[in-house]
Amino acid sequence: MNKITNAITSWHIAVCRPEPQAQQLVRALADKGYDAVAQPLFTLKAHANSEEIKQQLIVKQPSIVIFVSPAAVNFAQQSWAIKHWQNVVSQPITYIAVGKTTQKALQHCGIDQVIAPEQENSEGLLALPNLSNVAHKNILIVRGDNGRELLATTLTTRGAKITYIASYQKIWHELAANKFAQQWQKLKINAIVVTSVALLEKLVTLLMTTPTKHYWLDHCYWLVASERIAKQANQYNINNVINTCGASNQAIMTTISTMDLHND
Repeated sequence: MNKITNAITSWHIAVCRPEPQAQQLVRALADKGYDAVAQPLFTLKAHANSEEIKQQLIVKQPSIVIFVSPAAVNFAQQSWAIKHWQNVVSQPITYIAVGKTTQKALQHCGIDQVIAPEQENSEGLLALPNLSNVAHKNILIVRGDNGRELLATTLTTRGAKITYIASYQKIWHELAANKFAQQWQKLKINAIVVTSVALLEKLVTLLMTTPTKHYWLDHCYWLVASERIAKQANQYNINNVINTCGASNQAIMTTISTMDLHND
């Protein structure tokens, strides 16, 4: 459930996802008349190599491979073309993407049959029929250097055997908290887009050490991509938490436009 204590009349949005997704969302918001700025907190760097991926596939023989983001697809593709993965696995692989953008990224890599949930997050993945009866199945999750613990934990309780490939790693930017907060104040930021628990934790660490911490806690909107992130935000006593029910541009923009209608 969304937690809101004040209405917003003029949007000034900080998009804290990595590039190029940050600029893509900023442009989409600008096209709809919203004031938005890209504020990536980390960059991404390739992590896995072709031999590591090949060895994981040969040893684990997964029947299901889940990609949790377009970045997971793109960096895996750079390491070893995904269309070759089936060549070292003895059974047909079912490819699952966290959402439509990740699905399209896989299709661009030559994987035609890709399953994606309507709700583009871990909860949506876990609701898929393909992941309901997974006892004794080997499932490979392709992600960054961490994340999606809910997905792995739940699939493990359903009897699956989980393996990870970290196709990329996050390189966090060094940011001076006070300077960072002052820049946002000058830009009149009153809404923050947060698409992972790691991003939320980093932002809280930065902003809660500044003299303006109560503004960010009490008055700023936090647009989060899942119920899991929303619950964590509530643990930090953030007053205005909005679950966009997905990290896609469309999910975020639909949430903002819906709130505009409710505030009229």
